[in-house]
Amino acid sequence: MLTELQRAGIESAVLKGFARAADFVPEPEVRMHYDIDLYCPQRAEEAAAVIRGIGYQAIPGAESDAAGHLAPLARPTSWKWRDDFFDLETPAHVELHQQLWMPHIECFSLHGLENFWDRRETAGPYCTLSRHDTLAYRCVHLLRHLLRGDIRAAGVYEIAYFLHQNRTGDEFWATWRSLYSDDLLRVQAVCFALAQRWFGCEMHVMSLGGLSRRICSWMQLSAASAALSFFTPAKHELALHFALLDSASARFRVAMRRLLAVTPLRPNVGRPRSLPRPPEFPCRLSCQSPATNPLETAESLVTFVRQAIVFQWPFTAPMHAIIRR
Repeated sequence: MLTELQRAGIESAVLKGFARAADFVPEPEVRMHYDIDLYCPQRAEEAAAVIRGIGYQAIPGAESDAAGHLAPLARPTSWKWRDDFFDLETPAHVELHQQLWMPHIECFSLHGLENFWDRRETAGPYCTLSRHDTLAYRCVHLLRHLLRGDIRAAGVYEIAYFLHQNRTGDEFWATWRSLYSDDLLRVQAVCFALAQRWFGCEMHVMSLGGLSRRICSWMQLSAASAALSFFTPAKHELALHFALLDSASARFRVAMRRLLAVTPLRPNVGRPRSLPRPPEFPCRLSCQSPATNPLETAESLVTFVRQAIVFQWPFTAPMHAIIRR
């Protein structure tokens, strides 16, 4: 695939996956792998045409303007989900990314992501992000899943492993701090704090700090709840999302999307199931769009109000006055 793209004169960079895998897992060969993420900010549509020319097809119904990539591409197959995330026969689909972050969905911007492409490096037979940018992108990707309520423990572990293995790298962390804007440093610090809470990794002193009181409070009270969001969508992560936003209007837009599912994030392609969608294509191992079940919505609203009171958001002032009385 990469060879065909090179023949067509289309540049791409491998994101995550096997790219720099040794930095993030002790045994790269046993890392769960089910897709190939390629970053093509300038010629993604042309890259998709080339990949379709070698037998791949777009997965029907998997298009989404909230993912930052084109519709996933996969080769037609009779493979079926067998309740095994490490099934060696799992066909990998391809995602061509045009953007690394979706500010119109998350309601805040990250400055400097465009520089990742300019700093890309060649690693053997393929191109990938620099080592610093690979870490930064993994954090951006992890935060996106965290804020959307479908975080995976493996992603958090990989950040924790990197932090622990590089806890004494003074030169690496000095360069890291000089490369990024304050907002990019902050989102990485959120992921570092989550990784430390979950896995107890040791961290370099320069990777610590930079978090607001509300984010620190969320880490203490709700960090563990994120591990359950894949199974019980109580939306504890909404308080963290609010803490990352600067305006009431942004919080309102996020609340409408997350609590009332006014704007679904993605098609309802579902979690792993026995039959792919449709049968000739591999299933997508992604979470469903925000729940529209009335009971789940009610439970999420209760959780949201409880956390709003705990974190003392301004609109809960009357409730605090009643409590004090």
